[in-house]
Amino acid sequence: MKTYFLSYARADAAIALRLADDLKAAGTSVWVDQYDIHPSQHWDRAVEDAVRGCEGMIVILSPRSTASPNVADEVSVAIDSGKTVIPVLVEACTLPLRMTRMQFIDATQDYDHALKRCVSETSGASQHPARTDIFATPAKPPSAVAEDELAPIVEALRRQLGPIAPTLVARENRGTASRDDLCRRLAEHIASPKDRADFLKALRLG
Repeated sequence: MKTYFLSYARADAAIALRLADDLKAAGTSVWVDQYDIHPSQHWDRAVEDAVRGCEGMIVILSPRSTASPNVADEVSVAIDSGKTVIPVLVEACTLPLRMTRMQFIDATQDYDHALKRCVSETSGASQHPARTDIFATPAKPPSAVAEDELAPIVEALRRQLGPIAPTLVARENRGTASRDDLCRRLAEHIASPKDRADFLKALRLG
């Protein structure tokens, strides 16, 4: 069974432990510091060993976790090791640069639905697994959305996500059905509901 390391800020312990307990009850193997570090173990070493030894990572995203150096270190080790990273958004926040191109699970409105998605991801049953290929060179976009239509989309996304926008548009454009489909797929990468709405409104989809 694959084991998933749970990364979270200590201030988010209540929601993090709730998710861990629910995932365990659903059959997912989750490593949690408060459960799995024994009194005799050195905390930093135990965490590092667990991150390097796990098959994947679940990250609780909130304003506290995105400001946490410990969470940033844990995520960096997981990404650099090529592990699957599953971001779970529990409160609107600005996503870390290294995670802006990952599909996150939104638990801000419907926790039960988010839990089911998380179970699906960790069991390997999801049709849209979380991605760790965030530094791969994007392929040339197909003709579904013409090049002259991409420029305003890139500019609107740049206002929300910064310089990563062109790369993200190029990647999401692969296999997209239409301009509207592309815009809605891109909107999923914007954590703030207000910013997401502004992005779609700028493209006349709001």
